Amino acid sequence: MSSASSTRKTLVALLVCAALGSSACAQLPLYGEVQAANPDLPTGPPLGQTAAGPAQDASAEKIVQGFLRACSAGYSDDFTVARSFLGIATAKQWQPDKQVRIFPSDSDLSISRQQDGAFVVTVSAVASVDSAGIYVESGQGSKISASFSLAKGIDQQWRIASLEDGIILSESAFSSAYAASTLYFLSPDRQRLVPELRWYPRRRQAAYMMQGLLEGPSASLTGAVTTSFPTGTTLPLKTVNISEGIAQVELSSEAQGQDEATRANMYWQAEATLRALPAVSKVSLTIGDAPIEPALMPAQTASDPPLAVMIKEGQIVTRQDAKFSVLVGGEILAGLSPNHPAVAPGGAPLVFLDADSRLMIVPQGGRAPIVLMEAAQLLPPSVDSLGWIWTGNPAEDRIVKVVASNGTQLSLPLGGAHDGKLLGLRVSPDGARLAMLWETNEGTRIDVHAVVRDTQGTPSGLGPPLRMGEAITNVRAMTWISGTNIAVLTSSPSEQMKVHIMELSGPSRTLSAVKGAISIASSVDERQLMLATSDGQLFVRNGANWRLVGDDVRDPQFSG
Repeated sequence: MSSASSTRKTLVALLVCAALGSSACAQLPLYGEVQAANPDLPTGPPLGQTAAGPAQDASAEKIVQGFLRACSAGYSDDFTVARSFLGIATAKQWQPDKQVRIFPSDSDLSISRQQDGAFVVTVSAVASVDSAGIYVESGQGSKISASFSLAKGIDQQWRIASLEDGIILSESAFSSAYAASTLYFLSPDRQRLVPELRWYPRRRQAAYMMQGLLEGPSASLTGAVTTSFPTGTTLPLKTVNISEGIAQVELSSEAQGQDEATRANMYWQAEATLRALPAVSKVSLTIGDAPIEPALMPAQTASDPPLAVMIKEGQIVTRQDAKFSVLVGGEILAGLSPNHPAVAPGGAPLVFLDADSRLMIVPQGGRAPIVLMEAAQLLPPSVDSLGWIWTGNPAEDRIVKVVASNGTQLSLPLGGAHDGKLLGLRVSPDGARLAMLWETNEGTRIDVHAVVRDTQGTPSGLGPPLRMGEAITNVRAMTWISGTNIAVLTSSPSEQMKVHIMELSGPSRTLSAVKGAISIASSVDERQLMLATSDGQLFVRNGANWRLVGDDVRDPQFSG
């Protein structure tokens, strides 16, 4: 790159070895001779975009425009045409895999020439994907600014002499070139799989996914997950061959010498990750020529069906198979003001707030509720998959309270700077993340923290916050849909309600909501979304609409 590029903001170029980190990018070649191997089968739209190279005597601006078009087709030709728009030295040094910046559409691009002759491309920013495949939505009003310096070669043809590593892509080009890819890591007790969403190129997607799995979880999950693959394990062949539905994965020698339990967990992680691809029905793991065939796969706890609990006519009820059933009757709740029930998968523990000051647990056998915790005000509880009950006191909003069903209390401090008032919290279905809703001077925001646990599953701390939904304001309520996405209920000054589906690493989507909605609940997917209104009506998702299913209902929440 020329020295002039160091003083300019340059073009954030096209997507890359998305999600593999700079060292991994070197391991997965972007160009070279075709190898005699079965390639990863495509899992999305056919790859076949082409772009023309530089025209003879093209103007400097035409070179910039042609380069941008060639980047959009770069995943079909390993950026060969895109490099032809660069000077010889620049073409060798440019790394398109460093990051991808995403903008709405090609028609939105603005190209201007600066006084020094450089060209600057500006456009509204949608999101970015870093070299680890982490997708981050851009805030409202964010812009992309990419600068290109050009020079004429000895043939008197304009070529790009300096630019920033990476690329910029329109949303449609990004969707064609990249696919959401879920990697699976282990909970600290190694009893559950925890998902993490990444974005990788569709071409060689299986190899990118496996390389990402070997490199380990992102920093946002530090302490919340672990992995069975030894540090330094790689793919010696730099690919994953898929033949007749079998993904053939060869691991490097670092994976040798592991005990049976570790080998079983290695296979468990790899199989769960790669079988998400439509072309894969089975996974074959080998170290050299030696297969990893666990004699015994890890014991997987059978997942209980999600249980929806709520308050109806002064009782704690559940709704299953389109019917309401009483869990805790009015005679047991006599003299109490039950609100915000919450339950673990399997039905126990079942807790609720008495008014807003006492956390109560419902013992087995129909006995009277017992006080677990008391304060001037408590946040609505959320129960994780291990039975820990999460709540907080708005007067102590730098501390999260975690309570066991036997009354044991833990206080987890929030690290870093936190401004605003804590309005609510929800723990993810897998227990690996905690979403927290804050009210600040700028509006509402959602932070997601990794839940750090010991090997027995006891919470011991919270990781740094991951800011969610930078462009979403006026949040009224939130709920987890899965381990990687959250449904958020928002309102506008005109009281128009909307539901936003936010991925932890991915684009958000917007659904219509119901007028007067004040709370939201969901379980394993958005088809089970529920909305409760201020006048006690309960609605469930019905295709693209909402269907009324009950009256005199409030505070719905699903287990887990």
